[in-house]
Amino acid sequence: MPLTLSVVLSAALAAQASAAPEARRYRAERCGISVASPFKLSHERRALAVGGSVDLYTGEGGGVTFRMSCARDDAIHGPSEALFATYRDAFTDHDPERLISERPITLDSIEGRELQEEAPDGTHSLGRVYIGPKVTFIVLVSGSLPAIASDDAVRFLDSLRVEKSN
Repeated sequence: MPLTLSVVLSAALAAQASAAPEARRYRAERCGISVASPFKLSHERRALAVGGSVDLYTGEGGGVTFRMSCARDDAIHGPSEALFATYRDAFTDHDPERLISERPITLDSIEGRELQEEAPDGTHSLGRVYIGPKVTFIVLVSGSLPAIASDDAVRFLDSLRVEKSN
């Protein structure tokens, strides 16, 4: 009996050690969004050259860089192809050859684009850009191609939520 208990306990401890890190939810209250990250995200607010500011949340782990950003801008009335092109150009550093894929997406009826690119140094990025009235938000993972396809990276991207206001 002690041997059986030892085997069961060892198996349980091994399963616990290999489990994914528990995700913590980070809220960008100013923009009304949140994301769950398995790794700690640091927060900073940066001024934009065109006025206003952007909230940035960044963390690293498992060979992946995790990012969420959001900006409020009263001049944005909603999504447009011109705005999506601006974000696409910034995402690829104005080099269309870096763009691997782009597809339309939505989150709670907010239009967006999912973009994948490969930088000259071989780093891959997969990002989702959403543009709504007076707000833009982005979730992004960067790393090697296998890293951005990892369970942690996919869960992070899929965890973006629009917070319901009361």
